[in-house]
Amino acid sequence: MANIATHLFRRAQDCASKTALIFGGQPFTFERIHHQVCAVAAALAEARSVQVIPHCWATDILVAATLQVISTLRACPYLEYNVTDNPLRRDLLVHPIRPVDGIVTVPDGPGLGIELNEDTVARYTVAA
Repeated sequence: MANIATHLFRRAQDCASKTALIFGGQPFTFERIHHQVCAVAAALAEARSVQVIPHCWATDILVAATLQVISTLRACPYLEYNVTDNPLRRDLLVHPIRPVDGIVTVPDGPGLGIELNEDTVARYTVAA
């Protein structure tokens, strides 16, 4: 969080755009996603009139995590959404996250609100 805080206090950026999983300055595993870290970073940004748009460019798991973070923000006008044809991103969830008329709905199930497609997970699993 030190990097973003330093930039915000110095007014060195107009938009805070970090991946939701590393918004606080260090990566988190999916089990350790801390919305509080993102909320603090977002609060710092809002206090400095800096727009917050979390970076999101991987699978729908990260999209779900990012949407959960965005849903806690006071004003976040955009979701960075990956439209490339990537079967791992496209097929990873039972109910993929897709925009409808330009709007993406925050998953509302338990946890991140998503269910993994076990067939896709098995197809891409590599034995250790």
